[in-house]
Amino acid sequence: MAFSVFQRMPKYLNSEQHRRGFILVGAVLLWGLWMLVNPDRININSGFGFDLLYGELAQDFFNRLQDNVNRFWAARSFPSLVVFCLLKLSFVDLTPENVITAFILVNTFSLAVAAWMWLKICEILRIQAMGFWLGAIGVFVNFFVLKELTYISVRTDAIAYAIGIGMFYCYLARKSLPLYGLTFIGSFTWPSAVYMGTLFLLFPRSDHPQLALQSTTRWPWRYALAAVPSIGAFIYMHALIPGENDYLNRGKPIESVGYLSAAIAVTYLLLSLAELLKDQRLIQWSAWRQYFSAKSFYGTILFLGVIEYLTIQIATAPGNDMTFGHNLYLRILTSILQPGVFWIAHVLYWGPLIILITFLWQPICKSARSYGMGLTLWLMLSITLALGSESRHLVNIIPILVAFLVQYIETKNWTIQKSWQALVVSLFLSKVWLKIGDVGGELREFPTQFYYMTLGPWISHEMYIAQGSIIVLLTCGIYHHWYKPLHIQSQTLREGKPDGQPTPLPAQGENLT
Repeated sequence: MAFSVFQRMPKYLNSEQHRRGFILVGAVLLWGLWMLVNPDRININSGFGFDLLYGELAQDFFNRLQDNVNRFWAARSFPSLVVFCLLKLSFVDLTPENVITAFILVNTFSLAVAAWMWLKICEILRIQAMGFWLGAIGVFVNFFVLKELTYISVRTDAIAYAIGIGMFYCYLARKSLPLYGLTFIGSFTWPSAVYMGTLFLLFPRSDHPQLALQSTTRWPWRYALAAVPSIGAFIYMHALIPGENDYLNRGKPIESVGYLSAAIAVTYLLLSLAELLKDQRLIQWSAWRQYFSAKSFYGTILFLGVIEYLTIQIATAPGNDMTFGHNLYLRILTSILQPGVFWIAHVLYWGPLIILITFLWQPICKSARSYGMGLTLWLMLSITLALGSESRHLVNIIPILVAFLVQYIETKNWTIQKSWQALVVSLFLSKVWLKIGDVGGELREFPTQFYYMTLGPWISHEMYIAQGSIIVLLTCGIYHHWYKPLHIQSQTLREGKPDGQPTPLPAQGENLT
């Protein structure tokens, strides 16, 4: 069987798209080798990092699970179970060093899967070479992949990244059965994965993509609806500004500029939601009724109930460290620690394409709305969660935004030179060149700040000013050199495709190459 696979490989590689996929997967695997030998690793808890429980579960999963593990940790235990099983099957000692090595191998495999899923997403969205590689820069050349996963390997983030990209692909391709499987696994890997899977399963991809483009909610209604959560968020922020209790040393809002911070966060929320609310189907009962009347809708509800029951049964301690309400509280708190810190942190963590996504939010939303209410609803929830400045929580959001960004850019006069510029800037912001070293002292002082200066809640005021100044200058440069030229003259790269319009799925059997 293996021989027949190798026999078919040359024919498979005749496709230019598949060759790009193999190159990207190969690059990810090579980076995995570097992660194995990289000496710059965290020194806390024998190399397990701050979330010690993941490593302890990987060493003795079933016994440790019986010892005081609440629902939050039980719902993130799947990666540790995978590592535990790999180590048992390998007949090696369950030492911290072997656990770390196994996590690195699992993370590398997860990133390779994410790279292949990126290829499949590009096939569905008809993204060609230019967009494929620019998107690959946004998805893989950032602080998350190049630095944090290398520095702290004993985490669930890499598997969550692959699951999120896989869910997005299954939604686009209308593959409901794999989506059920990924939702189940994601529910025991990453807190927000269950919300993503729920919305994608309850509101599957639309069969009439042009309806969202032709039907637009009038602006007073859009802004009125968007104002409801925005005003609620402002009231909550107002309560937190005078002196919130410090939580996990995340910090307190700077009271002297607290209302400026709140104004920036609320403006972001209002404008972002208003653009997604252009889809009139969101306020039409007939659109909701077609989902409520489907048998699969209630089957999904039952499926989600089973997941909820299992997480309760697996947990061996009461409580949940991260309920939805507490999650929302942390997002709002960390959005106003400093003015606009959540956006600055996202650019530092995910790279310069976040700036382009901000400028091109309108066409990105236009494309996303055409793929159904499930995706629109997930983006609405996502941008609310993106208020939080701990950017690692966006692992199942960023690839979606990058995909629609590059889909739009390919219809404009984007050049290879600009892609190279994006690569250089992304490498700079990723801090792959920086040795973090040992941590463990005061979080907002060096040398520990070498790591925390990219993580929004723990950025010191000095590094906020220094890095924020760089981001402001970078934003001005991107606006003048990347964004403005996109609108000087439209140069459509795909023959016969209107600018900025998404391409529907090909007909059955149609050749994508």
